[in-house]
Amino acid sequence: MKKFTTILAVTALALSMLFTGCSKSASEDVAVHNSRSGNTETNMPYEEASYVEDYYEYEAGLSDIEYYDGGSNRTVASSSQTNPNVIDTRMLIRRVTMDLETTNYSQVVNDLLSSVESAGGYVETSSGNTVSGHLRSGYYVIRVPANQLDFVISGLSANATVTSSSESTEDVTLQYADTQAMVESLRIEQETLNELLSQADSLETILILQNELTTVRYQIESYESQLRVLENQASLSTLTVTINEVLEETEVEEPHVVTYGEKVADTFEKMLENTKEFFEDLFLEIILIIPGIIVFAVIATAIFVTVKVLLIKRRKKLKKLAADKVDNQSKNDNNNQL
Repeated sequence: MKKFTTILAVTALALSMLFTGCSKSASEDVAVHNSRSGNTETNMPYEEASYVEDYYEYEAGLSDIEYYDGGSNRTVASSSQTNPNVIDTRMLIRRVTMDLETTNYSQVVNDLLSSVESAGGYVETSSGNTVSGHLRSGYYVIRVPANQLDFVISGLSANATVTSSSESTEDVTLQYADTQAMVESLRIEQETLNELLSQADSLETILILQNELTTVRYQIESYESQLRVLENQASLSTLTVTINEVLEETEVEEPHVVTYGEKVADTFEKMLENTKEFFEDLFLEIILIIPGIIVFAVIATAIFVTVKVLLIKRRKKLKKLAADKVDNQSKNDNNNQL
């Protein structure tokens, strides 16, 4: 009887694993979609993600999960106090890319590294080369706390000219909550498996349960790795800077506010240009149809002349008939008098 009960428990567990596998497949589809849309950092290896997170927590002196929402205030979410299905603060991953030109390359690089260090960030990737034999160029990928990103950016334009910049913000709040919920579900399943394992009395059942436990532990570690990566990306914004040394910096024009009078003048100028273009196009069209006009004129003239000649002949004939009629009438009158 006890063996029969164990078999039923294993069968129920198999059905539970089938349901979990379907949920895992859907979650993996979401992860693949995110990776295809440009979120390649989510696929960071587990060891690397753990290293980055541990480094940041060591620098900041944090014991709980801590991330920034991009504002001036820091938001702390403790894994032991936060409901995994509810996240009060949006988790935003902010990325900024900037291209700079400067005649004082060394000073700009030193200022950049100094401000990054002051903000509590670090240089993730850096490279440099020499252009045209003497002009230098540098490429830096920097990670800084989200609420310090604007501080670092503001210090870049002091000795350099910003030629281009772009910024993107990705909201991963729902993705984080879903992943947390999946981890909690797997932990409950792990506890159930451990309880069944403690009650198992056959080698076959023990092997099946241990295999399922291994799979569940792997899934938990995978999802927890994704959580750490999201926490790291939200707490540390990414700043990508390209610094080019030039002989003369490009002058950036100040934005000009268009007045109403300038709008009227611009509209009038466009009207004149449109009128000019209309008559130019009309003249070209007339040139194109001149041969047709000539042919039409010749045909119309021939028809007009022909009709006119026929009318003249008809008029003469009518006059002649009228004259003959008058003569005949006079003759008849004379005969009657006689």
